[in-house]
Formats: sequence, structure tokens, C-alpha cells
Amino acid sequence: MKTFLEPSYNIPNIQNARNIYEFKDGSIIQFNRGSFDDYRVTYFPNKQKMNLGYSPKDEDYFLDLMYLKNVVGNEVIWNDFMTLSDMVKDNGLQHNASPDYSGGTIAYVRIQLNSIVKKYPANIQEETFKLFMTLWAVMLSEWYHTYGGRTSFLKHTPKVIGAYQVLNNIYTPKESSEFSKNDKMINEVILEHHSNYDLKRPKREKLKKIMDIYQIDYSWL
Repeated sequence: MKTFLEPSYNIPNIQNARNIYEFKDGSIIQFNRGSFDDYRVTYFPNKQKMNLGYSPKDEDYFLDLMYLKNVVGNEVIWNDFMTLSDMVKDNGLQHNASPDYSGGTIAYVRIQLNSIVKKYPANIQEETFKLFMTLWAVMLSEWYHTYGGRTSFLKHTPKVIGAYQVLNNIYTPKESSEFSKNDKMINEVILEHHSNYDLKRPKREKLKKIMDIYQIDYSWL
């Protein structure tokens, strides 16, 4: 999986580190203090070297989802991704927009993911589990991201938009990774479907319109 093949670099003075999961190969994903909040997701390939790691990239997640689409088909990977998304959503809603990542919750996620990956070929089940667990942590972290002193209005839905785009061959993984930050791309999609839409509306409203176009549920936001 491309997500786990990026070069590591030295991360000095890691603060507020909370290990989320240790994988069978000895790698770890962790929440720690980033530039803006305490929910930077960092991947450490070797638990014996917890200063060498990196933050996984959206483009890599999307490349890996495309790879899995070619293995199991679009319907399977999309449904599995949305199951993952719903697990994050339900967690957040049940905990007053502050999703839980206690040991009990992570154990529950592990059980669910172990069941999901059984439909994948045996030789990629472990890597698929790693990808899904990492995506779960990343999407959960986005509920805590702050912008101008407030948490994100859209939670993890930009990841859902990007996954939909790459799995339906609308954009490349790189383009989809940039989409939710790119006003020009957002406006082009909206105007293609709604020529009279007021493009002066806030970006969060425009991204909801994108989800409406793609028939992605956002009623819970």
C-alpha cells in the first residue's frame, strides 16, 4: 500500500503522544501534537524507532482505494469505505462531536475491520486492515481539527467526497486530495449541475452542494 511506503523523517519533541494501534508488523499509528491541534496522525514504520515517521497523505489513501477497487470492484470498496465513514460518524454523534478513541472503542473497530477484510484476497488482508484502521483514525481526527478557534463544520466528509471522486474516475487521486481546498474546482462542479448557484456562499455550503450532487448523505452535519 502506497500509504505505508513514504519515506520517514525525524520528528523531534513529539508532544501529547497517544498510540492508536500497533499493527502485526510492528508499525504504529499515533495521535500527537501537530501545528494546529493535538490530533495529527503519524505513522511509525518501526515501533523501536518512535522518532522516525510521517503523516500519511490523502493522495496515497486514494491511490490505495483505487488499487482495492481493481481487486474487489467499485461496489465492494465503496460500501466498505462508507461503513468505515459511518463508524466514525456514529462515534462522533454519540459522543457530542468528540469521538471516542479509548481502548474499548479501538477494540470494537478492530473486530469490525477484521470482519470486513475477510472478503479481500488473503495476501492483502493485513495491508487492507492497516489502511482502513489508519483511515478510521484520520477521519476521526478531523472532528477535532480547529479552524479559527472552532472545530470543522464538515468533520470527515471531505475524505468521503475524495473517495467518491477517485472510485468513480471523476478525478485523479492527486486532484481529489486537493479538491476540497480548491475553490475553482468546487465552483466548476457546482456550475455544471446548477448554473444559477450563488458561488459567494461559504465553502462549507458549497461542499454540501457537492455532496448533494454526488448523492452523499450529509443530513447529520
